[in-house]
Amino acid sequence: MPDKANPIVPIKLDKERHLKFGMRAMLAFEEKTGKNVLKGLSGDMSGTELVTLFWACLLHEEKELTLDAAIDLFDEYSTVYDLAEKVTQARNLGMPEEKGEIDRPLAESSPDGSSSGALVDLPSD
Repeated sequence: MPDKANPIVPIKLDKERHLKFGMRAMLAFEEKTGKNVLKGLSGDMSGTELVTLFWACLLHEEKELTLDAAIDLFDEYSTVYDLAEKVTQARNLGMPEEKGEIDRPLAESSPDGSSSGALVDLPSD
């Protein structure tokens, strides 16, 4: 069973593959569709969005996979329902825990007073 510590979703296609909604998938999806996957894609994805997100979630395993090859995998080994379920599962695992994490600028303070913009605390002069 996939979880946040190991955010991959296994899917049986020509072989067992693993969907991962990480930064590579987000950027590839946005590049192909022009849509921000963090702010969009309600439950009513178009076929183009679904197969493009499927392809993008496979890129972590096979960087040279083409969209056409992903469409062939989908057509030969899956159904729209099964694919939508797996892609949605992968997207949900890769999303931030809280809705506010998407919209908050990197340097904005969190409710607990900490800053999310700096990776380390630098000494002040």
